[in-house]
Amino acid sequence: MDFTVQTFTSSKHKVGASALFEYRPDIFPDDEMKQIRDNMDQEPSPAHYKIVALFENRVVGYCGVIEGLEGRWFIDWFSVHPDYQRAGVGSKLLINVEEWLKERNISKLYVETCSCDGESVARSFYTAKYFNLQKTEKDGYNLGHSKLTYVKTLS
Repeated sequence: MDFTVQTFTSSKHKVGASALFEYRPDIFPDDEMKQIRDNMDQEPSPAHYKIVALFENRVVGYCGVIEGLEGRWFIDWFSVHPDYQRAGVGSKLLINVEEWLKERNISKLYVETCSCDGESVARSFYTAKYFNLQKTEKDGYNLGHSKLTYVKTLS
């Protein structure tokens, strides 16, 4: 599959990128979709890098990283269209983000996800990409759904 990675631009990519998250209302309910859309209204900055994967001019993947507290960089939103999963889109987005961070001498990348069944694919992806579970916050998202924080050392 021949797809390209570009820097996210709200005017060009917001509709297609936000649609990637709308495929999963079980994970991204209306209030979270509002956060995603608001986030996408902001253009990339030195503290917020966002990219998209395009196939035939259609957004098929999105990944953003943001600088958090204490200079820690987190994946803030990451999604690949279901028809393009397991085709290397997510891997290529992650590699691009990691290279961008390494160019800035950032040595660790964090991601937070949920312990719920709907996030099992995401957890498998992160562990396959050498993210290690660092912290579990019981009921961190909802009752019965822990927040899991993973970290990857960039080399």
